[in-house]
Amino acid sequence: TRRKAEPAQNRLWRGPEPDALHRLLLAACRDPAEAALDAWNRWLSECHFDDEDPASFELASLAVNRLGQLVGDSPEVNRCRGWTRRSWFLSQLAIAAADRLREASQRLGLPLMAVGDIATFNAGLRHAGRPFPVRSLEFHVPEATLDDLEQLYAAVQGSAAEAIRARRLNLILRADSRHPDANTPAGHIVWLATRNWCRFPPGRLRWILEVMASIELEADPVALSRQIVVEARRYGTVATVAQAFRFITATSTDPQRYTPILESLSVEPIPLASYLRLWRARHPFSLGLRSGAARLRAMLSLSTLYKSHAPAYRKDA
Repeated sequence: TRRKAEPAQNRLWRGPEPDALHRLLLAACRDPAEAALDAWNRWLSECHFDDEDPASFELASLAVNRLGQLVGDSPEVNRCRGWTRRSWFLSQLAIAAADRLREASQRLGLPLMAVGDIATFNAGLRHAGRPFPVRSLEFHVPEATLDDLEQLYAAVQGSAAEAIRARRLNLILRADSRHPDANTPAGHIVWLATRNWCRFPPGRLRWILEVMASIELEADPVALSRQIVVEARRYGTVATVAQAFRFITATSTDPQRYTPILESLSVEPIPLASYLRLWRARHPFSLGLRSGAARLRAMLSLSTLYKSHAPAYRKDA
């Protein structure tokens, strides 16, 4: 028998890499049925269920939804099903609110560009035959004024507005325009990887399943690979996207599906600025870096990151 891991409060997950228990849940969400069920049972036997982190609970709910009656009706399974019902209720509110926001943006003559969960929903991505629940509303509104944003916020009313005020739903409107085009599969994939391959990823770990679902829909993986490289270079996050795909490729049961993308990202040298952005996402400066020794250790970790990963990102590696 395996010894259970320490409770979640003693093993705070910071990301971006999933830990051993997260990997079991990811396997339960995506591996063939028999292996997925084995991964689920191992996770239940090794975790401290009540002390797990939000990323684990979200993956556990998706795994239970996928495996259905194979996982039985234990108290843990029923709690996961309850979380699924709650997420679907909030998702319906979010989708209705997104429609109201689109109507309001049209009246104002503003472009409303969905990213995140709404972009996933618009792309028709599914897990176990069902759309991914919408957990938050996030849009880019290029050149919008403060008054424009206030009018868009005011367009969300009723139960959705109450859920936003109670912080059960997030509504994020940004007036910037520098971002990948999430209306394309490549742009959405780059946005997901860039946003979440960092400390405390805002998309938790569901984004990995979203990326996989998006790639599975594409009939021409070579063309998709080229488009991902273009978007990642335009956004300046090739190092981040490559490292995210390195993990996905290494842990997938079908690595050949993702290898062309990783190889495409490795053809040309990655700009140093891209490495710096990756390092900053994974090692954010804080007031804790008061001493010169601490700052020196931080800079040495950046040097180690570049030396250890730079050769691997090139075609001749």
